[in-house]
Amino acid sequence: MVSKSSVLAALYLCNCAVITKSPYEYIVTKTYGERVELELEERQTLDSNYRKAQWMIDYDALGWVSTDTLMARLGHQIDTGKLGGWVIFDSTAYYGKLEAGLFKIYYEFDFRNKEHFFKENRVPTEKPKVTKLALAQEKAMDLFKEDRGNNYEKINPCARIEGMYVDVYLIPAHTNKYYVLGGGWFSRWDSETLQLVKKRKLHEAAYPVERSNDDLGLHWSSKSNAVLNEVDLFQAFRLKKRFNLQAITTNKYIFTHEGLSRGFQFDVFGTRFLEDQIKKRKK
Repeated sequence: MVSKSSVLAALYLCNCAVITKSPYEYIVTKTYGERVELELEERQTLDSNYRKAQWMIDYDALGWVSTDTLMARLGHQIDTGKLGGWVIFDSTAYYGKLEAGLFKIYYEFDFRNKEHFFKENRVPTEKPKVTKLALAQEKAMDLFKEDRGNNYEKINPCARIEGMYVDVYLIPAHTNKYYVLGGGWFSRWDSETLQLVKKRKLHEAAYPVERSNDDLGLHWSSKSNAVLNEVDLFQAFRLKKRFNLQAITTNKYIFTHEGLSRGFQFDVFGTRFLEDQIKKRKK
């Protein structure tokens, strides 16, 4: 990884610029060879989920760029006692820890400010909205642990303030050995009281897929809805450079994505088509 923060910031901007508008082709096959368009409500849901996934992609990119930059700049000089988590707000990544109900900020990465991209606070600062996001993330993690048990994968949070609410997504992180798919959770919290408004389990389970150098395609299930949810889209985008063929089975369709040249477009085919394509690639 290149250590220069300016180069990393540029990589982030390039990464997020790949999908600047919804690029779906609404081609659906209920059975092999039978093509129909998605229903209007399904199309609207997919567009809405796409916009949420795009925000998650931006959020995730800010997170890994700022983390890598922090390690490149300070390395072993980092005081781990100052780091308990990170929050993204208003195009800035904040690193610090919760203390007595306040998120104390020790490191900041402002992606809008090229001249002062990195800032280290010798005396920690505090921003009310950043604290609110950090507290909501902590509550969501506790809720997730209560529902799921103590044995769960490493989790990446994505949180944002949406009017009267704070929305938090929890997404399993990949490991050195496995790609972890599915396993998404959503919770919404009152922005003033931080009381739980609603929660939603986006997948029945998380699916670890062992990494391999000869992977030809990837197929997983997301059967809670007819169309892809926001975490499905986020995970598919993150793996689009790794797998030339991806397929996600919902409770009604199979969405497939093939090749980098098509951007981030999905078609939907029957199971037999998927199997035929994977067999063809193995020859």
